[in-house]
Amino acid sequence: MNHSLSTPVIVLSPTVRAGTTLVQRLLCSAPNALVYGDLVGQEMEFFAKYASVKEQMMGFQAVNLAPVLRAVLAGDTDDFITSLAPEPPRYLAGFKDAALAWLKGCQEEAAAAGRAVWGWKLAGADAMALTILAAWLPEARWIWVERDPADCFRSAKAAGMVQGAADAAHFALAALAARAAFAPLASQALLLDFQTMTADPAGTIRRLEAHTGAQGISGRVFSVRVNLRSEVMPSVMDGCCPLLKTARSLPSWARPSAGMGLRTLVSRISGAAFPCTGAMDPASLSGAWVREQESRPPR
Repeated sequence: MNHSLSTPVIVLSPTVRAGTTLVQRLLCSAPNALVYGDLVGQEMEFFAKYASVKEQMMGFQAVNLAPVLRAVLAGDTDDFITSLAPEPPRYLAGFKDAALAWLKGCQEEAAAAGRAVWGWKLAGADAMALTILAAWLPEARWIWVERDPADCFRSAKAAGMVQGAADAAHFALAALAARAAFAPLASQALLLDFQTMTADPAGTIRRLEAHTGAQGISGRVFSVRVNLRSEVMPSVMDGCCPLLKTARSLPSWARPSAGMGLRTLVSRISGAAFPCTGAMDPASLSGAWVREQESRPPR
């Protein structure tokens, strides 16, 4: 197998607390694999989203930029030329080149450590970034991790990652968007269900090794639980779910309707439509979500 830059292993999930850390740990337990964590995943999402935004901006500005470049190349400098820039295709290609050059460093570090199978993981994939990354890395080996939405939600709540009704709404919206964006990639991905993974460790290891080329994954990983450690660090875990952190900073009038319970949230994540209806009233923030108390949240 040729582990070139175009074939990283990318471990994703539609929400946080779905099991991406378990998959990462399993892969890293193989002597020939190194799957970086959410920090690397966030950087790649940043590159992808920035490139996407710049592409839209250049599309709007192209009609004004091209004449400036033509004029200067023809010798005319008798006007403001602050908008002088390369032609849009070359301009935009540079962002992709920069992102992949940065990623090349990750691959080279893994290779230097004798870990030819390399990649990264990110819990709670971003829909916009997914589309861009799929185009940039057409031969990537995708792994998509699903877990019961109610369990993900309760675990995130217990970890302090979901702290209010607005967080709950964004949790569901982001999951729906991520699933829709990943759908075109599903046929080439390894799809893992958290419950099945933990119920059949040996089968999970076989599937991971066959899909990624990792060899010698340790089954011991299943016996060591690490999620409890993260629940004392909500500020750190915010970094793995910036959308939720952003939601908390919104003024009350800008937040989605909060009058939804956990049952409604789960049904909507699970495939039903998710219209944000109802009055965006500050009083609604003390709605059903706040009254939800889970006595034993999954970890």
